[in-house]
Amino acid sequence: MTHMEANLAKLVKLNGEESPLPTALLLNGMTPVDIASVLLEGLGMEALGSIEPKPECECSEDKLFRSLRLLPREEVDSIIAEEGKIEALCHFCGAKYELGPDDVASRLDSAEGDASKDEEWEEMMRKRREK
Repeated sequence: MTHMEANLAKLVKLNGEESPLPTALLLNGMTPVDIASVLLEGLGMEALGSIEPKPECECSEDKLFRSLRLLPREEVDSIIAEEGKIEALCHFCGAKYELGPDDVASRLDSAEGDASKDEEWEEMMRKRREK
């Protein structure tokens, strides 16, 4: 415990008094692995690996359509009557999807399976990727 307290004191000193821990450390370019290395110094800490986070979004027109299938048909028809189309904006990546009334109607009429079952959704997406 004494060893950990000494390591934490080093970390606090590196961070400085102005900012809460670990704000200044991160702003000065230390990575979480660097911070863990200081904190666990002398305890045999070994980083097992790291990944580079990437902003990848899995939104798609297919996911929008799946969401529509989960709504009652009357509600989808009501949205189309009011708006003239179905429109969705992904708040993660900013992609905008629009489905026209004819496209929605034909896709709903030909849709198979239960949109609420993830297994069926995954199977449908797997088949599309293979094409």
